Amino acid sequence: MTLDELTDQVVAAYQSGRTYHAVQQAHQALSQISAAPRLSEFALRALLELGLGGPARELLQLRPDLASITKQKEPRALARADLEVMLRETPNGRVRWEDCADAFRRNVTALLKHRPHLCELADSVPGVLSGVHLYRTTDGHYHISRRRPGQLREWLPNLTNEIEQAALRLPPRGQLGPTAIVGARVGPLMRRVYEDTDNLFLSYSHSLYVLEPDPVRFAAWLHCADHRRLLDDDRVYVLVGGDAVDRFGDLLATEANLPLPVLYVNQSETALGERMARQVGEVAEKVEQQRRSELDRCVGRLGQRYEGRDAAYWSKHFRPPGRILGITSRYTTVLQHSTRDALCTLREMGYETHVLIEAKDHHQYSHLETCRRILELDPVMILLLDHLRYENPHLPANLPMLTWIQDPMPNLLCRRAGESIGPLDFVCGYNRPSCITEFGYPADAFVTTDIPVSTRVFHDGEVDAASAARYACDLCFVSNASEPIDRFYRSQLGNYPPAHRPLLEWIYDRAVECLERESPPEFGPAAREMVKEAMAETGVSLDPEHEKHVGSYFAYRLLDWGHRQQTLEWVAAWVRRTGRVFRIFGRGWEEHPTLAEFSAGVVEHGEPLRCVYRASKMALQLIPEGFKHQRALEILACGTLPLTRYCAVDFSELPIETYVAQREAGGHPDGFATIFPRLERVVFRTPAEFEALAERYLADEPQRREVLAELRQVVLGEYTYDAVMRKVIESFRERIARQAVPQMADGLA
Repeated sequence: MTLDELTDQVVAAYQSGRTYHAVQQAHQALSQISAAPRLSEFALRALLELGLGGPARELLQLRPDLASITKQKEPRALARADLEVMLRETPNGRVRWEDCADAFRRNVTALLKHRPHLCELADSVPGVLSGVHLYRTTDGHYHISRRRPGQLREWLPNLTNEIEQAALRLPPRGQLGPTAIVGARVGPLMRRVYEDTDNLFLSYSHSLYVLEPDPVRFAAWLHCADHRRLLDDDRVYVLVGGDAVDRFGDLLATEANLPLPVLYVNQSETALGERMARQVGEVAEKVEQQRRSELDRCVGRLGQRYEGRDAAYWSKHFRPPGRILGITSRYTTVLQHSTRDALCTLREMGYETHVLIEAKDHHQYSHLETCRRILELDPVMILLLDHLRYENPHLPANLPMLTWIQDPMPNLLCRRAGESIGPLDFVCGYNRPSCITEFGYPADAFVTTDIPVSTRVFHDGEVDAASAARYACDLCFVSNASEPIDRFYRSQLGNYPPAHRPLLEWIYDRAVECLERESPPEFGPAAREMVKEAMAETGVSLDPEHEKHVGSYFAYRLLDWGHRQQTLEWVAAWVRRTGRVFRIFGRGWEEHPTLAEFSAGVVEHGEPLRCVYRASKMALQLIPEGFKHQRALEILACGTLPLTRYCAVDFSELPIETYVAQREAGGHPDGFATIFPRLERVVFRTPAEFEALAERYLADEPQRREVLAELRQVVLGEYTYDAVMRKVIESFRERIARQAVPQMADGLA
């Protein structure tokens, strides 16, 4: 490349707005060329426009070809007099490292909080930055450089995202998966990736892997901006140095629950960084293959171990003190706690219990980790809520498995589910009649159970003074369903193909219309019917799998969350008028457009939640499936009166007045109201009925305690984990024993 061609290239970079890149490229060339006045002039002009007066004066001193600059015909050439004025008025641009000491200390504190192994790296920073200078341009960007005595300054690769539009090419939130970023830089890209992968579903956030090959640039990065939010999050993995890719591979190979990145972003601008960016993807692909190979080996070993363990074997061995493994997820509001409480009772029954759950909020369920634990523990039973063996094909066929159906999920309410039940499977929970008649579940493999309450966790014992002061209120509500349905609707549009938009719009409009009724229908069937009507009305066709998903996730959530938040608006209007104390606990309420003033923060399930209920005079239960739900049972077990909105299922699909009249006339109507004595005493249908109910019980504590005592007695007598789990395990043993009889007979023959 000739000098003129090189100069034209630098000028093009300069004119396109890549001013720093032009400076870097020009200095690199000028360090090898003694006379290049046009190139020197453009380098000087770029430095002055960036506000780097100190380096500009250095350049003027070191480049003899700048001494002869005079006015030229070229439009943008600098006159000597103009140059002198600009050199006097342009600030130096240098930022001393000691001026950034506070930012550095804060960032290092956050860095080491979750990564103490990087302590040596942090301690080495002063030495790493020896001879390296930090500059800040007038547009706020940071750059680093070196200068050896008597030589031209060397500008290192850009520390700032100079072209911010690069961040705009990322996938939108919800479609941005686990990401690997090569190159630690200041600017919008890392912030955007972090924010768009944060808190995606309940507590789940994607993993973010940051690899910086150059310790110098990483050390500078720690000084020049506040990165505490990023570094204080243990889902952000920081790997620095030339061996960063190797340690990235070791990390993924060691932790099977860490998801592999699906997006790779390179912002390094170095040859080493370019090579590292390629290697990151290659390493992730290699780890994926290794995980598949190990999973195959584990499955093979499990098959060999359990091949001969038939019902006859388990009829002898399925008993205490055998090990039971509960598999659950931290990304649930109820199931993880139900698993915990069920295992607690099984432990009381003499079993050794273990739980497999994601350890951190950025982990994902791993078949490999499940198989590893089964190999390690050799359990006598797997406990899994809301999922069946057919959904987990890597589980051994001859290992007893108990499924607890707690929610009407499409993976459970289908023929494939019922037909998958084998001789060592057992099911308990809801929907037994329809599961048997409609979906083919074996009758002897299914026992009806309700979600019980753990009286070890939830009881009416006194709370400490600090908790009482913190949580005390007239009425509380606990839920993570905080996103307004219009916002939920808009956020979901990007998760479906554009062709589905008319169908989603139709469902949203129908859901809003449905919520305006005084007595909305049962939401599960209504959501499924809504999707079918939407397909007919809009002409948008969905395959069976997507139809179930849209019904159970999109349409049902619109109805469920809309129903809850509509009720909360009634309560809010009453509270604002009366001055009563109302607290809403859960994620996201602080950002709700109309209910944020009542947000009381997140409360953990267990003792903190018990303290909330115990310190409240009353609590709302707004689950649309009916009153007999774990929420209501927990509230009652804590000694607090629940108020609930009318659900037709509670009263056998009848108006309350009709139901009560039939009952008092000696009839025996169905519904949950037959279980809880005079349930209508805590039920409301309208804002006016809610206000009358709330004011009555707040004004009359003896009456409140009387109603509470009658409802609570039902819970303590029939709906505890001790009662339910003993019944379920005994039924499971009996089924295995029946399966074992012909096998034993064959053995004797």
